[in-house]
Amino acid sequence: MDGAQKQKDRVARVKVDIKNSAARRRELSASEANPDRLDFTLVLEATPPHGRRQMQSNPLGGAVPSMPPPSHDASMRSGTAFDMITGLGPANEPYELAFTQQINNEYIMIYLDHFFPFLFPFYRPLLLEGGRGWLLQLIATNQPLYHTTLSLTACFMSVAHFAASMADGPCNGYALNELSRRASTSFESLQHELRNLHQLDADDRLVRKACIMDSIVYLQRFETLISNSEHFLIHMNAAVELFEQILNDDSAEAADGSHRFKAVLRRLARPLCLGDTRGTPWTSDQAGFRFFTALLIVDDIVASTALNAPPRLREHHRDLLTTTSATDVRPAINLEAFIGCQNWVMLQVANVSALAAEKQISKQTGTLDMMKIVDDAKGIKDALVDGLSRLAANTGEPKERSILDVFASPTQSQVNPGDSTLVTRIWAYATLAYLSVVVSGWQPAHQEIRENVSRVLALLPQIRAPALFRSVFWPFCVAGCLAESWQREQIRETVNGLEPRKLFGTVGQALEMMQSVWRQNDAEGDSGSRDLAVCFGILGRPLVPT
Repeated sequence: MDGAQKQKDRVARVKVDIKNSAARRRELSASEANPDRLDFTLVLEATPPHGRRQMQSNPLGGAVPSMPPPSHDASMRSGTAFDMITGLGPANEPYELAFTQQINNEYIMIYLDHFFPFLFPFYRPLLLEGGRGWLLQLIATNQPLYHTTLSLTACFMSVAHFAASMADGPCNGYALNELSRRASTSFESLQHELRNLHQLDADDRLVRKACIMDSIVYLQRFETLISNSEHFLIHMNAAVELFEQILNDDSAEAADGSHRFKAVLRRLARPLCLGDTRGTPWTSDQAGFRFFTALLIVDDIVASTALNAPPRLREHHRDLLTTTSATDVRPAINLEAFIGCQNWVMLQVANVSALAAEKQISKQTGTLDMMKIVDDAKGIKDALVDGLSRLAANTGEPKERSILDVFASPTQSQVNPGDSTLVTRIWAYATLAYLSVVVSGWQPAHQEIRENVSRVLALLPQIRAPALFRSVFWPFCVAGCLAESWQREQIRETVNGLEPRKLFGTVGQALEMMQSVWRQNDAEGDSGSRDLAVCFGILGRPLVPT
């Protein structure tokens, strides 16, 4: 404060900050008209070695324009994981950077302690699998994931502050500003990573592609949280394309004939630490790739029901979700450990969506063979009924315990052993209702549809913790669309009981969609031309209930 040049420079910086904050406040004020929706777009642009420009395909039509190159502020200049976490990287204002990093570190620990278990309550990796330490390692070394974590935490914190005080306050405003700033930085970081892929050798490129895929799938959860299903689909397509590139890498072929996924995991392992089904801890790269692959598979299956198309990753389901040989103790990906629903149900959801797409295409080409459709549907129904019978037979069996249960994950207290069985049953009954619509058309009064919808709605109140509701969002949407008039009040009460509403992503859009479907049902009655994909798009924007 001596009137010299440094003071003038500081005043200029403060003025710029004020202008930027005002712009962010204007953007946020516009979003408050629809508080469940904050609008961010991720644009993925990769520059191949020969300089040919590639545009990310937009499934909703058109190409996505490129964003400006990433900025290089203090948060981006930190070049190492140690710099990023400790705040000891180069900066002109060490005190300011240290204060910022202190807040960032607190946000990361809040996320790990509170918000990650809320988002993924069923994910409880065993001690000998490495626990959740891989997440901290990836956050520390992956800038897009780091900034997305801060964005998610800012979003949660803004909701928490508002829920606690029921009014806007300084902390709430700060959290919202952080949400906007960090989300933009996440997208810029991803673009930067993609542009530099071609500069890496084969092994490093594989690791970076896996990290970028992890970040994009991670961003999908952010998009779900802020009720932005349109961008969710764009990001999912980008993640699927990257996943296919990783598996199709010639150097990733499995010499022993096993699926390429296992070969990729071997290449992501550190020497002398090869995580596999024998219980050896996974490395952070391996654990992250497995975790986000599981989420991508689920997102792809659920999105296929909204798009009336087969899952794009369906060709990998047999190798990833089933035991393909007598030597396999468990499938490569056990979805129950990630989302609470067992693999056999998710496989049948994928089969039903593929059957729906086949029926639609054959009707358009005049080659519809209903005998084949009915025959294929019978096989799916038998698999679901057999699976439900096995679940009923296993009810009440004591869980096999181990001395390592003493070191259970902190999320253990949020999930009971029977919760995954409950979630699996809800998914199975909703899939049976979905199958009946595909075969018989839109007939909510059909006996099988009524029975299975009633079973879903009867099981939903048994969901103890609100966080577990996120695992049955798709079945809830299916049952809600097909609910009879006397069941609709239960649907509304279920949605109204999810407070604060913003922590449950697109649930507000889902209720709006259901009410539109109910009005059409009342006005038009049963309509053979309607299906679940039409319902999920009835608002003019695709709803992906995941």
